[in-house]
Parts: sequence; structure tokens; C-alpha cells
Amino acid sequence: MMYADDVLTLCTSLEQLRICIVIIEEWAKRNGMDLNKQKSGIIPFAHRNALKIPLMKVERKVELRNRKIKKAQNQGEKVKLTHRNWIPSTSHFKGIPVCQKYKYLGTWLTPKLNIGPQLGHIKKKSAHLFIKLYPYLATASADGRRDMFNTMVMPLFNATSMLLAYEPSKTHEDNLIRTRRKIFKQFMKISERTNTILVEDMIRINMMTLAEEERRVAEDKWNARKKGMLSFSHLSRRENNPLRGVPNIWCDLINTQVKPCPICKKKRSGNQQVASQISSSNQSASHK
Repeated sequence: MMYADDVLTLCTSLEQLRICIVIIEEWAKRNGMDLNKQKSGIIPFAHRNALKIPLMKVERKVELRNRKIKKAQNQGEKVKLTHRNWIPSTSHFKGIPVCQKYKYLGTWLTPKLNIGPQLGHIKKKSAHLFIKLYPYLATASADGRRDMFNTMVMPLFNATSMLLAYEPSKTHEDNLIRTRRKIFKQFMKISERTNTILVEDMIRINMMTLAEEERRVAEDKWNARKKGMLSFSHLSRRENNPLRGVPNIWCDLINTQVKPCPICKKKRSGNQQVASQISSSNQSASHK
């Protein structure tokens, strides 16, 4: 599969992969080009429960953490946590690096196609976009802020929709939905305590519905491509915008509705002052 100057080759065996590399390399030489192998990468894909992955091996790391038990006799006890990561067993195959993860067309791919690396990329990218767009977001209407979120941030989540369709982990799914909701609140400049139902109604895009639609569209386009046909099934209907024409003051009104109780706020500030005093006294004692 080719897109502009990117070539993606899907193989079912190492022998097929070797043949494909030779074919591409010979084609490049016949057309007066050299294949830059250092800018290429190989990712072996496997089932989520696979115990062996070609060109990959398991790296185990042991981490010591404090046991989270409130009983006095177990407060200082350490527990061992073992982390298993898949890393390349060889640095390259036919001169092309074997990668633990690879970014292709804005999507981070891993051997088991989990959404962890892509989710980290979304958080970093959205924070950068928020800083750059803040002069506009500070004075824009609610409709304008939502439109900027859909234009600049939602394409980052579109890459995860396909991964989410095959993601069996409920924890990863919930983490992705919470991340999208948090970034939306940030772009709308509304409080983090805003009701979840209200936020989802403002977004009007269900992640699981989007993931299933993306999976179906991808299969339709793939089958159409094999038959030499064009597929236009990706042109889905647009959702209604509930914030069209809503002014900026509406976001300020939401923030006034979710302000914390003055008594609770006073207690919280008092607890923080006590904690700061304790920490400062501990620091002075350690200096002595």
C-alpha cells in the first residue's frame, strides 16, 4: 500500500518479507534511487495473547513499590512488580531496523497494537496545540472552541479508533475516553468538575460507535480495493452541533455552576497549609 512517498508492505512470513525487501530494493535501483533502510522499519504483529513473536523477545523488569495498606505493621513493606515488554531480538533484518514501535502516518504501531504509545502522543500533541491556540480560545465562542477541538485534536483520536475496535482491555478503553473528555474540557475552558453527561452531549461523538464505524469502513474500502473499485462509504453523515451560535459567556456560566462549596474550599486550603507546614518542618529537621 502506498501513500505519497510512503510504502507499506504486509507480509505473512519472514521469507516473504525477505523477498519483498529484495523486490523494492531492485525496483529502486532500476529507477535511479537508493532505498534508505535506516529511515524504514519492521514491526512484527502478533495476537494479544501470543507468547512468541518473530524477531522479538520478552524483557522483564522488576520494580519495588510500597504496599498500599493502611495497617501500621505493613506500611514500610515492599512488593515486587514484574513488567514484561517486547523488545527486538535483533537490531535489523536485511539492513532494515526491527522496531519496538513505529510511527506510520501519524499512528504509533506496536507488535500487539495497543493504544498506549498513541495515547501518550495525543496528550503531548494536544498540550502543545492548546498553548499555541490559547490567544484564540481565550476570546472565542463556545462554538468556535468546539470547532477548533474537532479540527485540531479529534484527528489524533481517529487514529486510535481502529486500535480501539480490537482493544479487549476495558481499562485502556476507559482511559482513552477519559483523556478525550479531559482535553475537550481544557479546550472549552470549562471546569474539570463539569458533569460527564453534559460534556458527552457537547462532544456528540461516541468513541465506541466511531471505532466500529471506522472498522466497517476500512473493511469496505479494502474489499473495494481488491476488486479494483472505489469506495465512498467513508462519507458518513455529520452530527448536529449543539453549540452552534452559543456565546462565550455560556462556558463561564458552567464554571459558576460547578464551583466548590466555600466551606469545603476553606477546609481544603486549611489542610494544604497544614501539609505544607509539616513538610517544611520535616525539611528543617533533616537539615539539622
